[in-house]
Amino acid sequence: MKKMIFTALFFLLAGQIRADLIKIKVYFTGKWLVCRKEAAVYYRTGVWDTETNTFEGEVHDYTMSDQLVCSGNYSGGKKNGEFRIFYPDGALKLYALFRNDKPAGLWTWFFNDNKIFCTIRFDPDDFRIVTYYDRNGTSLMSSRTTFLLEIDSDTLKTRLAIKGTLKNGKRSGEWSLMNIDEVIGKQIYNNDKYISSVFEGNLNTKKKVISNRLFIPYQVLAPERMSFSNSVTKADYPFICSNLLPLEMALGVSDDSIFFQVHRKPLYENGIDGLNNTVAGHIEFPPAFMHRKIAWGSVFYQIIIDENGDVIDKRITRSPDKLLDSITLKALESLGKFIPAYHNGIPVKSELSNRIVYSLP
Repeated sequence: MKKMIFTALFFLLAGQIRADLIKIKVYFTGKWLVCRKEAAVYYRTGVWDTETNTFEGEVHDYTMSDQLVCSGNYSGGKKNGEFRIFYPDGALKLYALFRNDKPAGLWTWFFNDNKIFCTIRFDPDDFRIVTYYDRNGTSLMSSRTTFLLEIDSDTLKTRLAIKGTLKNGKRSGEWSLMNIDEVIGKQIYNNDKYISSVFEGNLNTKKKVISNRLFIPYQVLAPERMSFSNSVTKADYPFICSNLLPLEMALGVSDDSIFFQVHRKPLYENGIDGLNNTVAGHIEFPPAFMHRKIAWGSVFYQIIIDENGDVIDKRITRSPDKLLDSITLKALESLGKFIPAYHNGIPVKSELSNRIVYSLP
């Protein structure tokens, strides 16, 4: 009898856990912002955990013509296991492995004719080139050669390239992180051993310029954040609790009144996710929150970042409630140093615009 009661209780609890998981279909713009179906370029099918506000299990991303773009797996709200990215014609472009959201094991990139381009092994804090081929299938690992890998980066929302010298298959000399032809930063290697890093403008850093995270394609990172486009409201996707949206705009500032488009946006440690996670981790509701009705919604803010990467000003530009203003401004005080925006190779003062969506869980 006790065994039967225990078994019944187990299945009851299991059913309650599964009730938090729902199958969803989400539509995205070309920039992977959540949108309505009529504006969509892509869509994702998968399972959503309504308690943790994350994907769980297998996900598949398609174009609106049902061409598979990406497939992967989440466990505990984190990328775990195999991810695959495909060319527009359906050929495999990248086979990747993750462990607790981080690149792990052996990743393989392919040319669009299914031949292997390169394989890279990821350890917790480093990467190593294992194989590197030209389009004819000839190995480039046995001599001195230039390694070049283009990546779609979530950090800057642009095409980046990692470039460096391989000497008998080992990293040697300067390895650069580039944005088109502009060098963002460099790492120095000797016989495959990391020596030091320097960002553009001779800004020395203890952190690696070419981190493992930079290899993660934008189309893998962007959909999992479930960031809304301006046309979408809470009513369109009611299963989402609350969300921090990505950076929307960064402009250069001259004489505190003239604005211009910068060549490279300001960069926070770990990019957009790093900035949003820092702000989210410092959002605290004061006691007054418990005693009044809150008008929930989006709080739009701007911060000014000087030529040294310091936040020198912050302000709310639009908000549904003054209490949310003060909460947001206090959280913004937690932001550390940025890599400044650059224009024509020179660090410049910039204005960065972003928003936070507050909603009742």
